[in-house]
Formats: sequence, C-alpha cells, structure tokens
Amino acid sequence: MNAPGSELPLRDIHLPPEIGWWPIAPGWWVLAVTILLGVLLSIWWWKRPSRRKPLQAARAALTSLDAEFQVHQDSQRLAQGLSTLLRRTAISLFPREQVAGLTGDAWLMWLDDVAGLSPDEGFQNGPGRTLRDAQYRADTDAQNGLALLALANTWLTRVNKGGRRRA
Repeated sequence: MNAPGSELPLRDIHLPPEIGWWPIAPGWWVLAVTILLGVLLSIWWWKRPSRRKPLQAARAALTSLDAEFQVHQDSQRLAQGLSTLLRRTAISLFPREQVAGLTGDAWLMWLDDVAGLSPDEGFQNGPGRTLRDAQYRADTDAQNGLALLALANTWLTRVNKGGRRRA
C-alpha cells in the first residue's frame, strides 16, 4: 500500500495524436490518377476530329461532280465545284485558322503538302493548277477535267490515309 507521503504522480491514459489526412494512402493516389486520365480521355474523345464523316460526304460529292461532268463536259464548272468541295473538306478536317485564309498559290501548295503530292503532279504545277485559273479560261477541255477529277480523288485518298497532317 501506499505510504501517505509517497504518492506517485499518476497521469491519465495518453492517446496517440490523430492521424492526419496528409500524406494520403497510395490507393487514393491511384484513384486520383485514374479519374484524371478518365477525364482527359473523355475530353480527347469528345473533341477529336472525326475524319470519316467529312471524307464520306466528300466522296459522295466527288461522285456527283463526276456524273455531272460526264453529262455537261464543262471543265470550268467542274473546277468551281471541286474547289468548293476541297475547301469544305479541308476546313472540316483541319483547323479553320490554318485553311480558311489560304488562296491562290498558297492554297495549292497547302493542298500538295497535306496530301504529300509532288508539285509537278499535284496542284501547284500539275493538273490541279486549273483550280486557280479555271474561272478565267474559256476552254472546256474534257481531258483537263478528267485529270482534275483524278487528282481530287487522289487527294481525298491520301488525306484519308493520313497524308502529312499539320497541326
């Protein structure tokens, strides 16, 4: 028993300090990274340019232009239709800021560059040059129209396969 003068100073039970929320457990890190990747992937999926729909529409319009050319044999009318078709397709597939302001030789050079066409076979110096100056010509050479149709078809095929996409 305790002697009256020798009392031990007893203290109450000590509890450990509360567990802090930082640093968090590894499972929470995995969950956070998974959620972040899911959000980023969803944004990418939502914003990604779908290349199939514009190219399918362009193919259908090209077929329509070809059928119309077979009836009328008017290269000037064909060049105007193909110019509009290529411009709409390019604006659908590439950033508007990159494509919309291009005219003349810069437009033809861009068409060649994107599809990986050489300037002599493509739009700059090849049959595609008709797009630039068809409205000023009076001739309606059917061979020129057929070459232009073939070039537009080649351009759509190469752009569909990837070509040289500029960002």
